[in-house]
Amino acid sequence: MKKTILILLVLSLLITACSNGIEINEVGSEAPIIPSSLELSVAPDTAFNVQLEVPPSYQSIQSGDELWAVTKILNLEKTQRMDIVLTYDILNMNGEKMYTTAETVAIETQASFVGKLKTPSNLAAGAYIVRLTVTAPGDRKASAQTSFGVTKGESD
Repeated sequence: MKKTILILLVLSLLITACSNGIEINEVGSEAPIIPSSLELSVAPDTAFNVQLEVPPSYQSIQSGDELWAVTKILNLEKTQRMDIVLTYDILNMNGEKMYTTAETVAIETQASFVGKLKTPSNLAAGAYIVRLTVTAPGDRKASAQTSFGVTKGESD
C-alpha cells in the first residue's frame, strides 16, 4: 500500500512537472547542463524530491554579491527525522565548478531553506548555474539546478 501511494505521488509530481515545462533528469545522468528557471530531479532510489529556485531579485547579480537559492525538500519516506547534506555549486556554462559550499540540516517530512551563497568576486559577467545536491543517509542523492546571471561589478 505504501509503495502504491509513493508511486502515485511520484507520477503525479512528474506529470505536473512535465506539464509545467520542467526538465526531469536522473541524478548522475550524462545529460548536458541546460539552464532553466527550475529543475526537479527524482532518481528511482531517492526518498525525497528537491526543488531549487532563485528569487527574481537575485536572478541578476554582480560578482561578489550574495546569491539566494530557495530550496524545498519533500521526504517521501516520512519515516523519521534525518540529517541531510546540502551542497551548493556554482558552475559556468561549460559545467566547470566556480564555487562550492555545504551545510548539514535536519529534515522530517518537508523543509524549506534559503541558501545564501557569497559569489566569488572574480566571476566574469555571464550566465551561471547554481546546482544543489542533497545527500541523505545511505549515500542517497537528489539534485536540482537553476540559472542566474552575473553582471559587471562597480569596480569592473
